Amino acid sequence: MSRTILYWKNERADRGVDLPREHAVRFPGKEHYRLNVADLVTSKDLPTPQDLLLAAFSSSHMLDFLELCAQNDLPVREYRDDAELLLNGDRRPGLKRVTLRPVITFGTADSEVLRGRVLRLLHECLERSWLAAALSVPVQLDPRLEFRPD
Repeated sequence: MSRTILYWKNERADRGVDLPREHAVRFPGKEHYRLNVADLVTSKDLPTPQDLLLAAFSSSHMLDFLELCAQNDLPVREYRDDAELLLNGDRRPGLKRVTLRPVITFGTADSEVLRGRVLRLLHECLERSWLAAALSVPVQLDPRLEFRPD
């Protein structure tokens, strides 16, 4: 089970349409980690809920992939993802597509067999992902694999 505590307060005592959107999210049991969040319009300096959703999706995929690599004795040295979440237009709120662009570096020599194995594991992560299933959004996977033998 996951839990969050969300807190919002109107310091200006405004009423009506122009209420502040920034709020804080805490994670019980992880009190040292606090997150300030805004919406798409009011603040360009804070992450939005959409940013956090994408970060959760990307992070979840990476953790599943690293677990599968460990089970298959694949020496991952580095993983970086430049992920993107595309929203539907204003008339149809929702998610249009998630694109994951992981750059994964392995501490071994390159081979076609290994590349095929890694690509299968990346796709298996999507098939196993509870987050992908819950969002039911198309996911585009565009990995770049690098190999640097020790």
